[in-house]
Amino acid sequence: REKISECSAGWKSMKNNALIDSNIWVYAITKNDLEKHHIALKLIRDLKPNRGIVSSPQIVNEISFTLMRNGIPDEEIRELMEALYAEIQVVNFTPQIVRQASQIREHYKFKFWDSLIISTALATLCPILYSDQLPHDTLIDNRLQILNPFE
Repeated sequence: REKISECSAGWKSMKNNALIDSNIWVYAITKNDLEKHHIALKLIRDLKPNRGIVSSPQIVNEISFTLMRNGIPDEEIRELMEALYAEIQVVNFTPQIVRQASQIREHYKFKFWDSLIISTALATLCPILYSDQLPHDTLIDNRLQILNPFE
């Protein structure tokens, strides 16, 4: 497994933020799907020098849960999560993010949890959201592009 800290050193810059959805992180950390592992890891490493990487507690929790389901020991998950929190900006939800998520859900018909991720990306001025769970090349609010790195 790849260590998050090995992939993410130097991501404190907030210029040109990008938000990476949980499944992309899981593919980068685990090797359950080698093709997706290599693509996700390359994406993260390529973004490292150029973008501030943004996440949310929801994404961190989803990563933790998925890693637990994959049998990764709790101690290793804790280390990975500590590295993630140390290396990227994890944005807590605000009432504005939650309200906007509801509006996004209504307008675009996404699931609420997906809308919350989109709202977090918008609130942090991310121009790109990387996700394999949302429609590839969708433009949200004329300022956030959803990209599936596996397309």
